[in-house]
Amino acid sequence: MEYFLSFDFSTQGLKAVCIDSAGVLKYNSVLNFDLDLPNFKTTNGTHQFEDTFTSPPLMWVAALENLLLKMKSENFDFSLVKAISGCGQQHGSVYLNKDARNIFKNLNSDLSLVEQLKNVFSCDSPVWQDSSTKNEIKILTKIVSDSDMVKLSGSNYYERFTASQILKKVQTGVEFHRVQLVSNFATNLFLLPEGSCVANDYFCPIESSDASGMNLLNIDKKCWIPEIITALGLEKDKIGDVIDSQIVGNVGSFFSEKFGFTSDCKIVIFSGDNPSTFCSYQSTDLVFSLGTSDTCFFSVPKINKNAKGLGGHVFVHPHNPDKYMGMVNSNTLKLLMQFHKVCFKNGSLARLKVRDEYFNKSWQLFNASLKKLSSNINYFGFYFFQEEIQPKLKCNLKFVKKENHFVEIKDFDDKEVNAKCILESQFFAMKYYATQLGKLNYDRVFVTGGASSNKEILQYLSNIFNKPIYQQKHGNASAAFGGCLRAIYEFNKLKDPSLIYDDFLANFNFETIKIIDPVNDDELRFHLDKKYHDYVELRCDYTLRPNFQKKFRPQIVGKLIKQLLNDRLTGATYHPDTCSQWTKEISDEIKIKLKELDLKRYKYVVNVVIGEMRGEGVRMGCRCFWDSDTDNIAQETFINVFFHFSTLF
Repeated sequence: MEYFLSFDFSTQGLKAVCIDSAGVLKYNSVLNFDLDLPNFKTTNGTHQFEDTFTSPPLMWVAALENLLLKMKSENFDFSLVKAISGCGQQHGSVYLNKDARNIFKNLNSDLSLVEQLKNVFSCDSPVWQDSSTKNEIKILTKIVSDSDMVKLSGSNYYERFTASQILKKVQTGVEFHRVQLVSNFATNLFLLPEGSCVANDYFCPIESSDASGMNLLNIDKKCWIPEIITALGLEKDKIGDVIDSQIVGNVGSFFSEKFGFTSDCKIVIFSGDNPSTFCSYQSTDLVFSLGTSDTCFFSVPKINKNAKGLGGHVFVHPHNPDKYMGMVNSNTLKLLMQFHKVCFKNGSLARLKVRDEYFNKSWQLFNASLKKLSSNINYFGFYFFQEEIQPKLKCNLKFVKKENHFVEIKDFDDKEVNAKCILESQFFAMKYYATQLGKLNYDRVFVTGGASSNKEILQYLSNIFNKPIYQQKHGNASAAFGGCLRAIYEFNKLKDPSLIYDDFLANFNFETIKIIDPVNDDELRFHLDKKYHDYVELRCDYTLRPNFQKKFRPQIVGKLIKQLLNDRLTGATYHPDTCSQWTKEISDEIKIKLKELDLKRYKYVVNVVIGEMRGEGVRMGCRCFWDSDTDNIAQETFINVFFHFSTLF
């Protein structure tokens, strides 16, 4: 009997899943950080202060040790485990101090892991919910521009990504000697005290798919972006190398002695939770992970060019290094297949907040309101309790449609409407992005994550997509299950190095369960289709900020103004009676040209001044209150026998 074990270090807990070589589930257990480790005083696995979200990394160590001790008390046979892998929440980073290496090397299996590692961390770990690094991103964009970052890393700058988080640590004086992601930190633990056997480094490298979510990796070349690395002061010994999925060593003697793993049990490098989840499904599936965040995974043969700028990511593929996973933001990448991931920050915690506020903290009451067939066709809501990733908003907005107009209201008269409205807000957004990105056809819809156990929520999802909802038998543990599959795959490659993951996965006959069929009701279908179209219209009207991929670019606008001025004023002479009319006409022409650029959510102010050249100096100034992330100013000057100064912002 051969077992393969995986651990998922997620936001709110640690999952352990074990399967045999045929894919049969042998063990499944979860440890909740808040409930099982109350001494760390977390809420939903994190500490929050305004827009800063962190988790104590020692809590993850304690969770691993406690879960392994629980398995041991249940007589789990660790000697049967041939390989271990897993995943960590993406974008979370761990900062080790100068004492970490020496402490790691001297671990004693007779002592507690927590007690021995309590002094190896420089600070708490920022996690994916954090949005406190806007100022750091402004600094980084001066080093590598937004557009260049997309081309290099497959993603725009995001506050939760690791580059801006590292810069924040540097600027606040945090001293660290090694930065790791949650995934390779977890890998490192299982290698102790001996350490990694690859890249000539005691610490474990970072897996390439997870590294893609850092704003640090050139995903084409699979190397760090030197300009950003230099700006952050990250010498190689502070961050290490990037490697594709592979075996990085045998389980450390601490774990073999304390728990009974065999000394030749292989450790496969951990990945991020999103890539690991994707390893469980076929490319023809549409997959929803309904967890702390809601994530939509799918693949398309080519990008919908009209969808550029919607947001999302391109990752190195977790098991096929020649492919990519994620959402494409640039046409310059040479892709064999695109695997798209769209993430929404306001997932299960937003649903929980609505349940607590309107349904007395009862899922039974929440679900009962969903079963009511009474129409809420004219009610809409956006429940962005945390600043959303896309659209980039933090708000709690309610609307009612009256005479084909959306009117904002404080709250609905019927408070139960909030249950349907939050699900529509979330699932319509998923449908919108999937449609815009070209995913118009899919064989099956799969769900995973904590909310996948709520059949009333799944019924609503099924109705909106008008497709049956399926689950694999491992249910809401897809990320951990994907880690098990990666462990088996890498273990089997020891015997057959030419083994291809897609062929390997095809040999498994995972039990698939149909959970829900869409309700066969023409009136309901009409109601949901109409409301979806209204939602799209409302979403476009109330996206308050311009899209980051279609920002106002002063260089582009400056060239436009310069060309227009040359066309209009070359050879012209100054006359006070005609100049006032010229200023109006030129201003209007500039505004027409700007509208042709189709930059959504902008209002323009055009100021044109024409004066006679008589040798005097002239200066113009303005003071503006604006969004420094998206607003800007462009100006051009035309001079011949008279003076012309044109400013646009």
